[in-house]
Amino acid sequence: MISESSSPEGNQRHAGLPTSADFSPPVDPGPLPGGNAKLRGPATDALFQAVLALRTVDECYAFFEDLLTTAELHSIAQRWQVAGLLDQGQKYEDVASVTHASSATISRVSRSLHYGADGYRLILDRLADHRHE
Repeated sequence: MISESSSPEGNQRHAGLPTSADFSPPVDPGPLPGGNAKLRGPATDALFQAVLALRTVDECYAFFEDLLTTAELHSIAQRWQVAGLLDQGQKYEDVASVTHASSATISRVSRSLHYGADGYRLILDRLADHRHE
């Protein structure tokens, strides 16, 4: 019995479409400082290269409006606001009052600030350095 994928008709029907071989898992680059190897892959790299190509806040608004839902963008912005307030030493209750973030969100951001990949720390420090220049 010839399977559909090995028959000439099956190959024609799927010609040009990606196969499971096209979606091989990303190569494990080993331990990464400040990064989770499970997140790495060509699609994620391409996304981050696109973000790095943005030059203005207006370009960011246009790109992220197309990329994310309104709720996703608000959620990301809220996490960033929470990170900034926690970094300033604000108490959870005050952060919740200002941002309307849930205690779970505040806790998650706090955990990332203290035990995460140091991405928040990198950008918080970089922005603080730019303000002092």
